[in-house]
Amino acid sequence: MASVRSVVLAIFVVLLAVGCRKKNPDPAHLELSEFDSVKQLRDTLEQRFPPGSRVSRVWENLQVHGFLCGERGVKPAGGITLGLFEANEPELQCWASHQRGPFVKRHWIVSFPFDSARLTTAVYASDLGNVRAAPRQDRGR
Repeated sequence: MASVRSVVLAIFVVLLAVGCRKKNPDPAHLELSEFDSVKQLRDTLEQRFPPGSRVSRVWENLQVHGFLCGERGVKPAGGITLGLFEANEPELQCWASHQRGPFVKRHWIVSFPFDSARLTTAVYASDLGNVRAAPRQDRGR
């Protein structure tokens, strides 16, 4: 009787592990951990969002995939720049990160310059590499 219970428990644990490792069923899901290089990510994004894509569509789609986005270099209605540097072209900039190990994260930044019609003109991607989290140190306070 004990061996039947242990077999049932083992089967349950295996099924639970398989269920937890199930990938996202959406074939268009963008899994950042699957990208090994900046070029791979840029090529994929360029294929999904070719130049001429609406900024609002790109923004919404990237947020669904875990990116945080914001516009940079956009001039206010009066045409007065508020920063020290004037951007040549406004851009949609999005960033995301994923865990690569217990204390290692990889951070990605993608940007989509756009024109006055709010259509993208290019796709750029970069990463900050693997950033290690420093262990917490108590300072005796």
